[in-house]
Amino acid sequence: MSLIDTLLSAFVVGCTLLAAVLIVGIAALGFADVVGYQLFQSGVPGALELASKSLGAAFFLALPLAQYRRSHVAVDIVSNLMPRIVQRLFGIFGLLASLVVFAIIGWQAIDLVEKSYLMQESAQGILSFAVWPFKVSVLVGTVGSAVIALIQIFDWREA
Repeated sequence: MSLIDTLLSAFVVGCTLLAAVLIVGIAALGFADVVGYQLFQSGVPGALELASKSLGAAFFLALPLAQYRRSHVAVDIVSNLMPRIVQRLFGIFGLLASLVVFAIIGWQAIDLVEKSYLMQESAQGILSFAVWPFKVSVLVGTVGSAVIALIQIFDWREA
């Protein structure tokens, strides 16, 4: 395993673990909110805002795993009937499309994070918390996925 493979794998595992922690946190927050309403007629302050921001962050942090595993949506029935070279060409086209989409989203996320940080954007609601760390997940997830797609384009072991 090369250094790039090791670093890529570590990045994907780190993002996936962070996404998993966020999902478990959302579930725990939802549980606490429901129990709070049932027992004390008062839920967890800011639960909705925190859960919604966390869900978006978890989604973008899970993208590198999907790209790393090449587990995006595909029509296997059709592609498996094509010659190997056509499958490879369509695979490269799909990776190029992924690279472009992820790069554009990542490029726009730079401005999004910068503006959010500079204006000290905070969640609207009972519990006020900084929003920019959640927006960083968009940047990390999409740029990471773009890098993974770029590496996969030139990874001839998959040919």
